[in-house]
Amino acid sequence: MIDEEHGRRILRRAFVDAGFQIEEDFPFPIAGTVIQLDGYDPARRVGYEYVTTSAGDRDQIDGRVVEELDRLNEDLLAHILMVDEQYISTSEELIFACNAYLVALDARNGVDPRSVERSFGE
Repeated sequence: MIDEEHGRRILRRAFVDAGFQIEEDFPFPIAGTVIQLDGYDPARRVGYEYVTTSAGDRDQIDGRVVEELDRLNEDLLAHILMVDEQYISTSEELIFACNAYLVALDARNGVDPRSVERSFGE
């Protein structure tokens, strides 16, 4: 399992390398509450959250929040990658999941797939 700090570092580097202006610990109002996204580019409405128990993420990200985030993603109002530490065992798996997500983003979000097809180091 990858700890919060390491996971955040990997995700931040991938998103920054893909051209996003990431603000860390971004307050994101959703489902009647405000959660702290690990990273978010407010101008392009793209970000990520690495969900870990140690950071208390499970306390703030409940079913209502996940449902609303899914709706925002589906309606193309925001693009938030959610990765749960329980499903990622290695840095390589996290890098792979992040790369796949970035490549899948629509071109109108300004992501050049060629910029994310490589492996991001730690």
